[in-house]
Amino acid sequence: MTHGTNIPKHFEKTEELSELLDSVLNIITIDRAFLSRKQNEGNTVYYFLTLFVDVNNDPLPNEIRSLVAKKGKKHPDFRIRVYTENQSETGLERGSLYFLEHCCLGKTVFAHPEGENIMDYSTMAYQTLMKRATRYHKSELGKVNAFANTADILIKEGDYAIATFNMHQAFELAFRFIEQMCIGRSMVTHSIISHINYCKHFFPTLQPFLETSELKSNELLLLLEHAYSVARYGNEFEITKVQTKTIQSKMKDFIQEVVIIFKRHLGQCKDQIERNGKNKASPKETKSVENNNEPSLFGQLKELEKEHFFALKPYIPEKGLYSIELITEGYGETSFMISNLIKVCITALGTENFSTRAVPQPHRNISEVLGYILDLIPHDEMEFLDKARKLLSEQKTTTPQ
Repeated sequence: MTHGTNIPKHFEKTEELSELLDSVLNIITIDRAFLSRKQNEGNTVYYFLTLFVDVNNDPLPNEIRSLVAKKGKKHPDFRIRVYTENQSETGLERGSLYFLEHCCLGKTVFAHPEGENIMDYSTMAYQTLMKRATRYHKSELGKVNAFANTADILIKEGDYAIATFNMHQAFELAFRFIEQMCIGRSMVTHSIISHINYCKHFFPTLQPFLETSELKSNELLLLLEHAYSVARYGNEFEITKVQTKTIQSKMKDFIQEVVIIFKRHLGQCKDQIERNGKNKASPKETKSVENNNEPSLFGQLKELEKEHFFALKPYIPEKGLYSIELITEGYGETSFMISNLIKVCITALGTENFSTRAVPQPHRNISEVLGYILDLIPHDEMEFLDKARKLLSEQKTTTPQ
């Protein structure tokens, strides 16, 4: 059966993609299919083909995933990813570059007649998604570096077992970050070997411990793998200083490579958004039409704008960013605001099964509120207080008794 597809006219693998789409559509109902730009990762070149399943297939049965995976093996030039609408929404809320780069900014190669384009965002919304991605990167890499720095301290203290556990955590969190950002979904597992196998088809440069062709035969990797479950309990986990330092070196290289991949894809998204903006024709100016000395509709709207649009203040207007004012009587009241918001989050997190139809994913909402709290903390003023305290302390020591 042939389906109505919309493959780019000059796409170099039109026939193969058409055959692949038809074979997939014969076994599963999908709403949309997106084709990415050509991906160059290491020495590997491929295209992402992202499929969004019909709502009746949410959650997606494992049998369907297996069937689609088998189809994909016959077409090594494509990496097929199957997602539900909820998964894409979750990813975009975290700023997942995968959905932004390969779907929002990709090519729609199939659209179900009765489906809607859930990836239809405005240019301004793209900027918001980019900001989310940057914030998520900062947050997650902060966690990764915290474990890496703790490992460094423990190595200096000679506690190699717990240091290896901390490096395991750094590896795991870094893997899960890049998976969420650039593959669309992270693998929920503590196994570093599983993360390597999951990522290698997409990012062949993210394969630490490649001295041997067989991952399971690599001694350092096995030590790292077992550190999570063994190193924290008892004294059974044994590892030498040389082995620990070698793992640390590989960890640092790995984290650096993760950051490079993220920043490259973030930059590609930015470039594509800018190109799309330039290619769009500038809107024609609305002409004022006067009728019987009455103001035009545009003029009336401009007057209403002056009367009612006060909430958003220009922040970086050229990027479409605005700020919202928060009224406070001073730092004392600000600290109480922060305290109250944290208390609300603590109370909410302590309540079991509190999701409702109106608030289906409360933990995500709480996470957003905690992000706002971080923005409220007056870090610069805290630095001023430290400097003032230091000056007062120096004044006390120099003042004659």
